Amino acid sequence: MASLDILQPSPPKGKIRPSKSSSRRALVLLFVHLLIAAHITHWWVTGRSVTPVEPSEAMAYARAGIVNAGLIFFAVTGLLTAVFGRFFCGWACHVVALQDISSALLARVGVKPKPLRSRLLRVVPAIAFIYIFLLPAVLRWWRDGSLGPKHMELTTDQFWQTFPGWFVGGLTFFICGFVVIYLLGAKGFCTYACPYGALFGVADKISPFRIRVSPSCEGCGHCTAVCTSNVRVHEEVRDYGMVVDSGCMKCMDCVSVCPNDALSYGFGKLPFQVRKEAPAPSSKGRPTWSEEIVLGIGFVLGYVSFRGVYGAVPFLLALGLAVSVAYCALVAWRLVRVDHVSVRRHRLKIKGALQPAGKVAVVLLGALVVLMAHSAWMRWEMFRADRLYHALSGPIAAATEAAEDPDLQSILEPAAKEKLEEALRHYERLSRYGLFEGIGPLPRRAWLEFLRQNDARAQNLAVIARERNQRPWEMSRLLGAIAARRGDWQGAQKELAQAYENRAGREAATRLGTAQARAGDLSAAGQTFRGAEERFGPSAETRYHLGLVAAMQGDPEGARKGFSDALALQPDYVPALENLAGIEASLGRFEAARALFEKALAIHPDDIETRFLMARVLLVLERPNDAAAELERILELDPEAEVARRLLSEIRALPR
Repeated sequence: MASLDILQPSPPKGKIRPSKSSSRRALVLLFVHLLIAAHITHWWVTGRSVTPVEPSEAMAYARAGIVNAGLIFFAVTGLLTAVFGRFFCGWACHVVALQDISSALLARVGVKPKPLRSRLLRVVPAIAFIYIFLLPAVLRWWRDGSLGPKHMELTTDQFWQTFPGWFVGGLTFFICGFVVIYLLGAKGFCTYACPYGALFGVADKISPFRIRVSPSCEGCGHCTAVCTSNVRVHEEVRDYGMVVDSGCMKCMDCVSVCPNDALSYGFGKLPFQVRKEAPAPSSKGRPTWSEEIVLGIGFVLGYVSFRGVYGAVPFLLALGLAVSVAYCALVAWRLVRVDHVSVRRHRLKIKGALQPAGKVAVVLLGALVVLMAHSAWMRWEMFRADRLYHALSGPIAAATEAAEDPDLQSILEPAAKEKLEEALRHYERLSRYGLFEGIGPLPRRAWLEFLRQNDARAQNLAVIARERNQRPWEMSRLLGAIAARRGDWQGAQKELAQAYENRAGREAATRLGTAQARAGDLSAAGQTFRGAEERFGPSAETRYHLGLVAAMQGDPEGARKGFSDALALQPDYVPALENLAGIEASLGRFEAARALFEKALAIHPDDIETRFLMARVLLVLERPNDAAAELERILELDPEAEVARRLLSEIRALPR
């Protein structure tokens, strides 16, 4: 009979004594979770705390060279694992704690899942590690030519930004805890999905500290019976004199229950020094290679169907769903190919005939196929919509800038209009046929309606998205842009203040300060820009805006200082060059103004407005021929520039 319950090689001899290590480990894990709660509480109360101490945060370094607390923690833990073995997973990982709780609750109802000892799925953690850590690092090196650190972010006021919402987080715990444990056995997620475990597993292979055996071992099998890491402890210590399986998480349960105290954790030979003495591992209880292929296909289909669907399924949840689908694919394969099939003591098929439990399984498997097909369709629609949305990022940015600065214009080309309408059609299909509204489509539909100049629809979508906590900073910024486009600068100031509250950053501060200035509240604008300087450090953009505020307050020397400070930080900052030139001209320093305009034109030679200002300064300096040359260049760039044409005619009419 083909069974997906993999039996122990032999039942343990005698009664197994309770493990003292389990209670100690439970206390340590409880303490770890209290630290996590304290960290979150500190951020909640103060508004700022240490960046999340989570291995996944190390992705920020791989992608952008950002050093944060998560990267430091991951690196230190990896180094400690190389010395002391894979202890972190067993004693400090919250996902391991979740899996232990799941196993304990399942045991209370009489379910003790046995591990599925797949060879193919064991490579998933390594592939996941390469995908989220190594591949982005390689791409950054290819793009920037360096893998060095760029800046540090050890504290944050956006603590929850990289975490999913409560619903998705709860679903992740349920799938990666109960479902994966029930289907694949204790520590199933660690074995077949965890990308961080891939690094710890490699580091463990070179650790001199591991579980070792003394001659008093009688091979009773108690150690293997209590191991929740799915390690065949009694076989490994028999063949190697130590546990060499990198899945060993140093829980110490095996050491604690050994009736002869033959096991211990200590220093000694490395695995490669004894591996040649051991026999090849047994294939007993493992899926056949044809079944391994089925598991692999099931995993790929599950991942492709669910990863990022509705913009809500993060990477770890997608891995948990994919390994679960892989198991279900194996059940379906055996139902088709094998005459006798049982799962978790449920007989699905006997002598080729489906049993009642088998019929239920077929219905559930069919429902899973339908769900996967629908999710894959939704993913395809979202992929096409998002691709078009990203292609419109330039026009969206231009429209936003034009809304916030009436001096600017935004013209949507016909090709962009076609992309806009097509993107909206895909997003509307997602909304109409999807099982959930999704996280990404609603805010992006709002931006597209804004680009479409359907402000009422954009405002309605943005308000709904913000109420559902979907990109609240972006939605407040969009609502601010809508208010600015209709000239309601007080409303724009209110919305952008909320955006700054939701996501305090230099960009948010700049937009808020600009709206305050346009609303006439110059004092508040100055405070906002100075606060950004204190909070995020000096920048050319912030100093430039402080110069603008000073100019609007009628303080030319303050404006001159702001623009000069901006240029000291960024010498090629053209807006500061142009405005400082204007201030110098207003103070009668025309030669200084000419030199500044000349620098600006060296950077942007086709800037018509700057050339016109340069021509006027040259006229004041009594250099009409040079002024005429500037005006002629303007007319070459824009033959319709009538103001330049009239001034050129006046210059040519001057007596020689």
